Amino acid sequence: MKPPGHEPLLVYSNGKMHDLLSPVRKQILFYNVENLFDTKDDPETLDNEYLPRSAKKWDTARYHTKINHIAKVIGSSGNDLPVVVGLTEIENDGVLGDLIGTDRLTPGKYQFIHYDSGDERGMDVALLYRREYFRPLASQPIPLTFPFDRTDRTRDVLYVKGQFRGEDTVHIFVNHWPSRREGVLESEPRRTFAARTVRQFIQGILTDDPVAKILLMGDFNDPPDSYSLKKVLLVEPVSNSGNDNLINLAFPLFRKREGTINHRGRWLLFDQVIVSPSMIRPAAGISIPAGSFRIFDPSWLLFTHPRYHEKMPNKTYSGNEYHGGYSDHLPVYVSVNDLAAE
Repeated sequence: MKPPGHEPLLVYSNGKMHDLLSPVRKQILFYNVENLFDTKDDPETLDNEYLPRSAKKWDTARYHTKINHIAKVIGSSGNDLPVVVGLTEIENDGVLGDLIGTDRLTPGKYQFIHYDSGDERGMDVALLYRREYFRPLASQPIPLTFPFDRTDRTRDVLYVKGQFRGEDTVHIFVNHWPSRREGVLESEPRRTFAARTVRQFIQGILTDDPVAKILLMGDFNDPPDSYSLKKVLLVEPVSNSGNDNLINLAFPLFRKREGTINHRGRWLLFDQVIVSPSMIRPAAGISIPAGSFRIFDPSWLLFTHPRYHEKMPNKTYSGNEYHGGYSDHLPVYVSVNDLAAE
């Protein structure tokens, strides 16, 4: 995988990856961390798979290895700790507290926003933020209750309205749309519904402020050219964006067939960052360079699959076999300009 725009001159030092051809910028990162469960039984959710006496033998040692691995990823993706981090597949406040309390992340003085959702397994989304750069003003979960199947419980979308630099308001959405486990066509109505729900929420923001700064990040379980993103959420490549459409910053890497998850030897780009035009062409305040979307893929996040002979994300488990890896997804990030601590 190669980032767009230039061939990076990368060096790895002090636990971080540095691109010597790029200026030092702050970053916003998204990471599907894959099943970050604690080791305690929650009677309200189906979390029995991740308990010490389960087939996976999910114990305290494995849990803390996972926590430290995620902290290593977040702490290694740039020249400095990201100012905002979107996370999916986290179980509760406890795992978030353990994560931001690691040696890697303590210097960032992170705080977090999280709501328990109705997901059957207890999997939620969350937002970490460094208060010296970002100040939340309001937040809420956006439930996805399917009218065609009210028995299906899934994770919410997280909405956070906040200010960068104490003055620049940005609307952030952290997404983890329904998976394709049942089949692409069978599950498509659920992702279409998620796209419609989020679009209606965004439309309300744009009605009040046509130049509002909006940022969506997440695992959409659909590629950038999918029906749910292009036709329902109204997302286009940068080159084709109109005033009413959002812009998918992942499109350049998608066209190069790069991805964040590998399914049977094929890379898929489900983890994306989407913005309103005012985020890349602002009249004032912070901006995100259109070509700054990156997939973070150092060698230690990958392994060579013995069957497909293809590099893949090094995950924690394969079935019940423990590998001690990181996640089945690679993280993605964008750069932020004009951002200094308050």
